[in-house]
Amino acid sequence: MNMKCKIVVAILILVALSACSAKRFYNIQNSEPQKPELQKYHYIHLGWLPINEDDWQKYEYGSKKEWIEVIRNLNVYGLQKSAITYLTKRNITGALSADDKAIPPQAELFIRFNSIKIENRATTGIIEVDFIDVKNNAIVYKATAEIDTKAYPYGFENNCKELMYYIFNFLYYQLT
Repeated sequence: MNMKCKIVVAILILVALSACSAKRFYNIQNSEPQKPELQKYHYIHLGWLPINEDDWQKYEYGSKKEWIEVIRNLNVYGLQKSAITYLTKRNITGALSADDKAIPPQAELFIRFNSIKIENRATTGIIEVDFIDVKNNAIVYKATAEIDTKAYPYGFENNCKELMYYIFNFLYYQLT
């Protein structure tokens, strides 16, 4: 075998090995349909992640007000900002609070988060999400997914921020 062939074989082996070891950050527990057709939607509105505002003591925050601000930052500066930054060919809007139920008239797809369960250390989360065709008011895709950040012990809030990024990545792979 000549040197060029050996180099090509070595590169192919490295690529195959790296693909096998790639970090899988989500596991779809159930979905309907199996393979959604979501690429046609260009105007997307993100709902609010329903993180329980009364869990402020559970997560060791000093007050409910402080925890609500953390939830707001996770939604707006975590999830929504990631979507706006990385889905550049899409127009993204998002809810501004847990009470904000308005969907902009130009929205074609509404992503509604039905529930989120955050592990105390925030290294995993389980989300239930519906992708709703706004024009037809019909759920075109629904999924329950476990998101795994493989986070390190950087603190609860930093791990939550990383969790928002990985939730966005789950959405990204469903939309593209």
